[in-house]
Amino acid sequence: MTPKQQKALLALLTHPTKEQAAAAAGITPKTLRSYLADPAFRAEYREAFSSLVEDATRQAQQAIAPALSTLLLVHITYLFPTP
Repeated sequence: MTPKQQKALLALLTHPTKEQAAAAAGITPKTLRSYLADPAFRAEYREAFSSLVEDATRQAQQAIAPALSTLLLVHITYLFPTP
């Protein structure tokens, strides 16, 4: 993968649209489309995106137990207020 392709890959992972990713990578949207048409680039993108999703899922799983405990505490406090 070329340095420009690496920059485009990072931009795809950190920008909400392909147009913004292309601009951030310093390439045209047409060039980005050609990168995405390349099976090797697409495979790298899918792998990187999959890792990003796995990390986000793991973080959400770790945060859910404390969040539910806090929610339960707020609910109990609401149902049984102390005088």
